[in-house]
Amino acid sequence: MNAKQIWQTTIERLQTKVNPAVFTTWFQGTSALSFQDGVFVVRVPSTFAKAHLERRYLDYIRSILAELTGQTVDVQFIVAKETIETQSEGLDHTQSPMPKRPLRGVRGRPSAEQREKRIADAAAAAMNSLAPTPPHASVHRSQDSQEQLDEMDESPEEPLQEEAEPTPPLQPPAPPMGGLNGMGGMSLSGMGNIGGSRPFPPMMQSGSTAMASEGLLNPRYTFSAFIVGKSNQLAHAASRAVSENPGRIYNPLFFYGGVGLGKTHLLHAIGHNGESAGLNVIYVTSEKFTNEIINAIRFQKTEEFRAKYRQIDILLVDDIQFIAGKESTEEEFFHTFNTLHNANKQIVVTSDRPPKAIHSLQDRLRSRFEWGLLADIQPPEYEHRLAILRSKAESLHFTVPSSVVEYVARSEYSSVRELEGALNRVIAFATLHDVPFSVQIAARALEHIYTDSKRASNLSAREVLEGVCRYYNADIELLRGKQRDRDIVWPRQVAMYLMREETSASLLQIGNELGGRDHTTIMHGWEKVQSEITHNDRVRREIAAVLESLQHNV
Repeated sequence: MNAKQIWQTTIERLQTKVNPAVFTTWFQGTSALSFQDGVFVVRVPSTFAKAHLERRYLDYIRSILAELTGQTVDVQFIVAKETIETQSEGLDHTQSPMPKRPLRGVRGRPSAEQREKRIADAAAAAMNSLAPTPPHASVHRSQDSQEQLDEMDESPEEPLQEEAEPTPPLQPPAPPMGGLNGMGGMSLSGMGNIGGSRPFPPMMQSGSTAMASEGLLNPRYTFSAFIVGKSNQLAHAASRAVSENPGRIYNPLFFYGGVGLGKTHLLHAIGHNGESAGLNVIYVTSEKFTNEIINAIRFQKTEEFRAKYRQIDILLVDDIQFIAGKESTEEEFFHTFNTLHNANKQIVVTSDRPPKAIHSLQDRLRSRFEWGLLADIQPPEYEHRLAILRSKAESLHFTVPSSVVEYVARSEYSSVRELEGALNRVIAFATLHDVPFSVQIAARALEHIYTDSKRASNLSAREVLEGVCRYYNADIELLRGKQRDRDIVWPRQVAMYLMREETSASLLQIGNELGGRDHTTIMHGWEKVQSEITHNDRVRREIAAVLESLQHNV
């Protein structure tokens, strides 16, 4: 991890430990500058913030950095304006510097150091005034603060902000990097202006590697942090294999599955292993890839674009399904794929569905995606959910009783995000109400949110399938089979839709009832019927009639 990644992880931990107002005030405008020889340099927005962090939080920050880096770390805070002065020292001294215009003296004008001290004292006085104080004390304090502000209000020849950086305005905390599947590798390229209007110095705005320009790999998405279960065992094993021997086995590697199941986590884990081996790695979303192609064509920089993506060792592309139907993007990705594959460079892509279900994708790309290994990721089963929740509670440093973890894991969840969100809500509910963890508290916390996510119904998946076959006069075995005639495909899709809407069956259970079909096929059938219901009154009446016949036969 580089300095920016380490500091991002540090402030994420700090955010969970300190009051939100304290975090916003003291840590929001900070950023990492460098980490060399055991010295971690942090940029802060003002002298007052620097003094406060050194006095109140230095030891705590050191302990977190030591834990992350595995070594003793010395922390140095540098005010924003000091970084600019430091850069000016690195200029070519053979050139004659511009002579500084002498400041004309102003009678009684305090020095820059005195003004900075008075700013800090005035800010401290303002913050202390928030605490209850005796009436006579508040009078004296107000008079002292007013005298300091009166002195600061003098109109010097030079602007005050050139000599003392103002404290940035309070802003809501920035979201943590990446999230769970976050999104799938969130770019940090926009973090330069967090907490203030002044951007990072030029040396911090661009990186020397391809990864710096595309968005950093999430430091939390590693193989050691990935919880393996039956639902993702194949995908995990394949990821470890290609990370240890990139370009030689399972190339390309294609992950597919629902949202929030860990596809992006595995992408980043492969990237981390590649970087550790000294390889050139690019992680990019399909949206970013598309935008770069558009800009390259617009500004006539296609050669630079091709050089960037065709001279790497590992290409990681998230949500590849979004390039389907975009002719220029598909064309460029096709040639990039061929170049990298012929050079034995590793390609890993993710999608929410298998290649055959991306209907608007070009056949030549679909065949190449199916060339390597297809690995699906299913929603976690009960034992897997237990392991995920226990790991999550441990990472949050909360001791959650086994009975509570088992209660949260009891319900089926469509994604790991939803599962971890349920645990987060239980922890927050118990913490905010200052009550110990218990099953009763967990039930109250999750009431009307997760427990009612499934529609209550007396129908079973088997009853729905039989009722649909009766209505359409179709053979149940044909619906379970592979036949794709119109008079079979439509009843099959209606069965998928009604099973999903009117029963508590999971996607896996619905797929098993229909002859062992994949969960993405079930979702495609549901989407097809839902779209027809929305745009076609005849279909809407037809589905209502099927449902009425089902309810009459229960």
